Amino acid sequence: MIPRPSRRFAVTMAALILAALAGAPRDAAEAATAGAWQKRSQLVWDDGAGRLVRKAYVAWNPTPELDLEFDWDGETTRDGVIDGKGRLVWREKGTPAYDVTAVYSDYRGEVRNGRPDGSGRLRLRTGLVYEGGWRDGAMDGEGLIHFANGEAFEGGFAGGSPDGIGRLTTPDGRVWRSVWRDGEEVERAPVERRTQLAQAGGVDVNVYLDRRLDDEFRSAQDEDGFDRYSYQVDDSSGGLEIRLASDEIMNLWKGDAPITATLRQGTSDYFEDASQFGPVFVVVDIANEENQTAEVVGAYLDIDESMSDLQPYIDAYGPADGCNARLVTDFSLTNSGWGPAENARLTYAFGTEQEPGQNVFVAELGTIDEYAAPSIADGLRALGVDIERLETGDFLCSSEAEFTACLADWQHSDVVAGLGGATFSDGNSQLLTRLWGILEYTWTDAKGGSNQRKSPVVIDFPVLDVGSGPECGAGGPVERGFPTAKLPLDETNVRIPINYRDTIAPREQKRFGLNFIADKSSRHHFRFVIELADGRTIASPDIDLLYFIPRTAAVN
Repeated sequence: MIPRPSRRFAVTMAALILAALAGAPRDAAEAATAGAWQKRSQLVWDDGAGRLVRKAYVAWNPTPELDLEFDWDGETTRDGVIDGKGRLVWREKGTPAYDVTAVYSDYRGEVRNGRPDGSGRLRLRTGLVYEGGWRDGAMDGEGLIHFANGEAFEGGFAGGSPDGIGRLTTPDGRVWRSVWRDGEEVERAPVERRTQLAQAGGVDVNVYLDRRLDDEFRSAQDEDGFDRYSYQVDDSSGGLEIRLASDEIMNLWKGDAPITATLRQGTSDYFEDASQFGPVFVVVDIANEENQTAEVVGAYLDIDESMSDLQPYIDAYGPADGCNARLVTDFSLTNSGWGPAENARLTYAFGTEQEPGQNVFVAELGTIDEYAAPSIADGLRALGVDIERLETGDFLCSSEAEFTACLADWQHSDVVAGLGGATFSDGNSQLLTRLWGILEYTWTDAKGGSNQRKSPVVIDFPVLDVGSGPECGAGGPVERGFPTAKLPLDETNVRIPINYRDTIAPREQKRFGLNFIADKSSRHHFRFVIELADGRTIASPDIDLLYFIPRTAAVN
């Protein structure tokens, strides 16, 4: 029986996206009329001024009733309305920029007059993804939309809805010719499945992530509660794109997440050592749809390219963790990536929790191979701050009830006058200052190419403490291991034999586990191939694996 299209799905694609964004159903008419202009002031780096500045932006908000706020990283018009290529993120109001769980929608592409227009990719919190043409904030032109339930439509769009003839793929893997008019699907017919490399004469080879082993690995946490990380797969392109299942780590490594070490928001250190990262657990599935037995006489990994990923992974460890009662001017930058950060420079200013001050300083850090210990002492001295007194002096209050009054007195005293108001209270006994900065560096990839990187840096420093200060301790990680197959590094056109032989009866399906690791963070393009007794070789879909493993344990 041919399944009929869902009437709700057929009403309008724009309404479906807005409903998914809101986390609750709404009808098309309500979705079409929603929207309002919204202003936002945010901190950006001004290359001309060489410092962080506040800049006003205006964007079109399609769901003002959700009370969201936006971040924009891109170009603007003179009136502040976002325009040009960039990234537009809508998130829960008041949440920090690095909190990916608060993101409702993430659009990357062209924007005109405050809304998506041109070519771009939208990802919603629900898992829905659309990539293609846009006009006035609606899907328009050729595009591909993926739903969290595994359904996908590829074809033309007009005014936010599919338009004309397209290809619909249902979660069971079947492909349909889908015809749309005026926002409704009017015809659906099965089409012959496209021939894939994974298919030959009725014998198929496919590769899946092993969810059971993933779940077991993630549930076995360290004694100190640190998370364990496995992988996730995106098969929307026809192949398998495998990435670490941690938006936080991926955004800090490959994205634009800030390097943080703040008192209230914590640090961006998501791991302590390599034992928290599991192998890539996969299941190889071989299905024989023929009327005769298929005899597998050999198997191997057919690797097009395996390259070390030498991009630095830089994190910070600041002194304001509740364990320091006096000023500490040094902090730590650790590089857990496999290549050094060269020509590193930190441009920074001291400020409050909300924004930086006007005085800008530069620290030349040189090369950050595994570790660097920058100091803010030069900046503080330039402001006239008495560092020695803050490092050695006692500023205790007579009682806990007077902490607030004591901090207010010291905040207006000559001791911290040089900071010019760039201090704030932790709500208890500490007075702090926040470093707002940009870390710039270059790095060289495995093919010798030079790359530039800029990362925001936000770090809190204790200035003085009117209490006694707590004591601190640390725990240790627990090591665990799994059977693995090691992938090569910096090689092309390699075959790795896999010890697998079997006989598969007609209409029978066989599965077995295969786990991958590598010595370094690395990118691998390969496929799994079986050899049959009749001379045929059958390959899985192409696999694109970005493997992450830290070079050194983080320093706490």
